[in-house]
Amino acid sequence: GGTHRIPITVQYRDEDDEDEVLTTTVYATVRVQERARFDVESVESAAPVGGSGTVAVTIRNVGEEPAGNAVLALQSGNSDLTFGRSATARRFMGTLGPNETRTVEVDATLVDSAETREYAVDATVEYEAVGGASATSQSLSFGVLPLPEQTFGVEALASTLRVGEEGQVTGTVKNTGEQTVTNAVVLFETTNPNVSPLEPEVAVGTLEPGEAAEFAFDIEVSDAAEAGPRQFTLRVQYRDPEGTQRTGDPIDAPVSIADPRDEFGVSAVNGTFEVGSGGTLTLEVTNNRNETVRDVSAKLFLDSPLSSGDDEGYIDELAPGETKEVKFDLAVGGAAIANKRYPAKVDFRYEASDGDTLISDTYQVPIETVAASGGGLPLRTIGVAGAVVLLGLAAAVFVRRNR
Repeated sequence: GGTHRIPITVQYRDEDDEDEVLTTTVYATVRVQERARFDVESVESAAPVGGSGTVAVTIRNVGEEPAGNAVLALQSGNSDLTFGRSATARRFMGTLGPNETRTVEVDATLVDSAETREYAVDATVEYEAVGGASATSQSLSFGVLPLPEQTFGVEALASTLRVGEEGQVTGTVKNTGEQTVTNAVVLFETTNPNVSPLEPEVAVGTLEPGEAAEFAFDIEVSDAAEAGPRQFTLRVQYRDPEGTQRTGDPIDAPVSIADPRDEFGVSAVNGTFEVGSGGTLTLEVTNNRNETVRDVSAKLFLDSPLSSGDDEGYIDELAPGETKEVKFDLAVGGAAIANKRYPAKVDFRYEASDGDTLISDTYQVPIETVAASGGGLPLRTIGVAGAVVLLGLAAAVFVRRNR
């Protein structure tokens, strides 16, 4: 605004010499009315790629007149950036005096395919000039730089999964993005019908940029599963700084499923018995499962020449890796052969940690026989000798009667 002296260059031909072109400069005085003018002071964006956030724009009135009832009108130049669901947005700023600033915020959304670069936005200020006339500023252009896409990483991934058992997949999830997320939940996803998470999600709460939290999934692997490396998928569901619920990109989770193993380890403390005698068979039972089992009922199965007058045992509780003894009565018949091994079989009925009652596989324990000690003859030998004596007596009677 103000008075300006404008130079005007004039070219002409002299009437006495038409070939000669003359140039001269004249001046005009122009008065420009004072008015409001605007600059974009700063732009701050909290909108991430693939998400929404606020864009704060600060406008300064660099003119010499106030602007009344000013409205900032925005127009996105790219469909990857929208204001809500629209390419345009309007925000009321009120009256801006000379050299006064005003900051307005708009909600901006960037699509998943957006890039981390500045997106052009055109802005104008609509206002009332002094005297009440409506006016519109020149176009003001600025760029909106989105935050990088919110990302997560998984570290220290470990597995105790085993065919036919319940195990765990554990690890640490880390916020590798640049914004704080709240109500974060780690999701476990699989299409394998033989792998079933007991709870498919684990809450980890608020994660600041660079912050990590541990997670653990209890997972049941069926008997039909095959051992070996497997790859599952983890995702993080969260709320962004605007409170919008979002789900991060899939994260590969490679883990291994171990070969099946016996539920219990069974070994005989005293597995040697004399032929024709008996005693107490003591077995050590070890819980190989990753959970405590209760009400363990043991049942002994024997075939001749082994027998038992008490073939049942009981253990109240077995923690993972714990070993306890169970005892049975065992007798070895006289028809048994010394220095030979005979099989004794045992299985277990027990209650798992989830309350289900299960029956184990059948385990075989070798029973070794030895000859009777103390100089006596084994029952088998005594039986044979007795038969010979009886035959001898019968022969003597026969000879006497025929004399």
